[in-house]
Amino acid sequence: MVLKWSDIVRMDGSIPSQPSGFTSDSSSDDQKDNKFLSPISAYTDWWLRTQVTPPEINGIIDTRQDFSLLSFGPDENTANIGVISGPRPGPRQRFYSAHPFEYSPVLGKTRPRAIDNVERSQASLDKEAVIMGIIDDGLALANARFLKMNGDKYMSRAEFFWNQDAELSENIVVGYQVPFGRDWDQTELDGVFDLGRGDQKFPNEEAVYRELQMDKILSTSAQHGTHVMDLATGYDSCDTSANALGEIPSDLSNKRPIIAVQLARIATRESSGAFMSTYVTEALDYILLRAQQLQPETGKKIPLIINFSYGIYSGTLSGNHHMEEWIDIAVKEISKAHDFPIFVTLPAGNSHLGQCFGERQVRRSTSIRLPDAPDFTLRTQPDNKAPTVVEFFWPETEENEPQTLGIDPDLVRGKHEQLTLSQRKSILEAQSEVSSDLGLFLWAPGADKPIVSEITASPNFFHGVELRDTSDRLVGMLYHERLIGLTEMRKTGNDLDDDDDDDDDVEDEYGKGISVPKTAGTSKDNDGNNTPTLLNEVRKLTLVLAPTLFEQSLFSKEVYPCRDLRKFFQKEAAIPAGEWGVSLFRKGNRKEEDTVVVRCQRGDTPFGFRPFGRQSRLIDQHYQPFTPDGRLAENDISDQWVYRHGTMNAIATGRRPIRVGSYRRSNLDRREVPTNNVQSGASIFSSSGFGDEQTDGWPKWRPRKYVDLAAATEINHALPGVQASGMYSGSKFRFSGTSSAAPQIARWLALSISDVLKEGRGRKAVKAQAQSDIGPDKNFANTSSEKRSGVALFKGLVR
Repeated sequence: MVLKWSDIVRMDGSIPSQPSGFTSDSSSDDQKDNKFLSPISAYTDWWLRTQVTPPEINGIIDTRQDFSLLSFGPDENTANIGVISGPRPGPRQRFYSAHPFEYSPVLGKTRPRAIDNVERSQASLDKEAVIMGIIDDGLALANARFLKMNGDKYMSRAEFFWNQDAELSENIVVGYQVPFGRDWDQTELDGVFDLGRGDQKFPNEEAVYRELQMDKILSTSAQHGTHVMDLATGYDSCDTSANALGEIPSDLSNKRPIIAVQLARIATRESSGAFMSTYVTEALDYILLRAQQLQPETGKKIPLIINFSYGIYSGTLSGNHHMEEWIDIAVKEISKAHDFPIFVTLPAGNSHLGQCFGERQVRRSTSIRLPDAPDFTLRTQPDNKAPTVVEFFWPETEENEPQTLGIDPDLVRGKHEQLTLSQRKSILEAQSEVSSDLGLFLWAPGADKPIVSEITASPNFFHGVELRDTSDRLVGMLYHERLIGLTEMRKTGNDLDDDDDDDDDVEDEYGKGISVPKTAGTSKDNDGNNTPTLLNEVRKLTLVLAPTLFEQSLFSKEVYPCRDLRKFFQKEAAIPAGEWGVSLFRKGNRKEEDTVVVRCQRGDTPFGFRPFGRQSRLIDQHYQPFTPDGRLAENDISDQWVYRHGTMNAIATGRRPIRVGSYRRSNLDRREVPTNNVQSGASIFSSSGFGDEQTDGWPKWRPRKYVDLAAATEINHALPGVQASGMYSGSKFRFSGTSSAAPQIARWLALSISDVLKEGRGRKAVKAQAQSDIGPDKNFANTSSEKRSGVALFKGLVR
């Protein structure tokens, strides 16, 4: 089966009887002809397969329900990304995928400053203001920590707020657009905050949340987003005394305007990040647009700092995840076009002890032979309602002529800073015609014989193979992928090179001090013609195992009146929990071996959601979880294949975001003796870069070596978590993790922005300023492990 871009084809190559998939939301001929513009990812394909009775409306599969990416356009005959709410003037092309190198969201032309009809006065913004952008779940805007005094009453500091799950009333006419949900500007928020206020100075929080359609989301006392937003930009507007950072809260409450985005619940509930791309990239796009509108026409520009406290486990950790590419490109383009500083803070991750990353040598074979034992062991947990996703990456091959990868050389001839949308589509189509040379054996717990992914059937890349047990149950899917990238971009990062933003912590693929080969990228032959651009490629297998407890999605009678209301309908476990064995093979010379990297995707239940997923892990008999004295072990040993290093957040390894780890505050004062075990200072869960442990035998993916900075999210062993606001005003709770560390750095960055900008506008400038702020009476302390806690440790508000 050959994948054609104008058709929607599931990744097993079959064309479903009913169309489903992502489309452009423009009024193009393709859309009028009901032709879909991009393929289903492995995650979405599996989701579709596991729907017992997919709802259908007018003959079209609606895969959104309450938590999918798809819905319908105004004519109900074409699917669109998200829910259409309000007018959408003009075409808006966006392209999303679950694959890093071969295609990713492509930023179109930079939008003009006043793209819509909303005119905002700049008089209310202080000349020393810093705009704080927050992308999260559970944002309690009416909490007193996010208010400012306006006359004789307290109003919201939010200049704009977008609830991606909200519905837009038909009688509301807006002069701006969001792709789904609804947003409010400050004028509208002022009206919302006056609802039910009466003669009180403070707003009626319950009334505000009902109007913003946040009442169900904010139904618990502690919310991840509220906690994060408080750490980043929470202030008591009545407090006139200086805090440990030297901030005067009553002053800064008027100098920290907020642009907040409440992510759609499915984007965070599905912790693998499977449905996150659309919502996060649109949220970032929204904040960048609104920040443009808040910029003064003349004079000093207002800096923007965006915090997104979320992370996933699986990816190449090379800055080429689709969200990472989009963040890097969007921040660069908007910053240059509108000349205002933009910084993004992301958590380094909490998977240091997660046993989700490993690598082993896998020998090639000329024929399929049953191996004596599995290469990898994967443990799935009982009562896991989420699928288990494991990704296998073969080493990257460099400087490939396009024709050797089945790609027309004319497609990539000439100079390219990045692959265009058209090129990415054509490359994907070409790869779907190439037979995969990869395969997999899968042992169920206690099984004597494995399930074989038949390589004799020659599935093409970007197609899937069903994995069925002896009872003909679908226990999983195996997706064959081939990731293509520009050699020049992979070597030099030319697409993002800035004088003040050198990426100083990537492992140079060609050796330090060695220039990029002349054959890379674009060159000219003797006739002066542009030669084809050379390409890099990575082969990849994605294994998706069924949940150990299957839970059917909810159907609403309001949306589907013809269906019975089903609440948490559960079926018998699709697959047994326990240890699954995996062996890999690749056709080729049996004398050759490949270093294959395996990453187990995040699958736990995020904070604030009812129990759903339980994390699966890689099992290694040489992995030592504890030290001889009973402490949790933080270092790797030579014999193991499951590692603690190289576990950084897979969407935080781009060139622009500032990666923030976590450390325990009490470690600053403890003696450095073996019994105290403070060699790194980092929290035991805080993820690690590769450090200087990268060797020649590892895949050359430009992996990020270090975390940038760290902030305290634990006080001591007996008091984990850093205290911040709960949902209601005056309430507090403790929460640990690098999600709490990143907003603290965002807060410090806003306070020190003038000094940082003297150094530059990139990560390098932020780290330089932090290092200059190290001292007993300053904001940072020295670090002892750069790969886990960066160049400096932020002391925070708790001293």
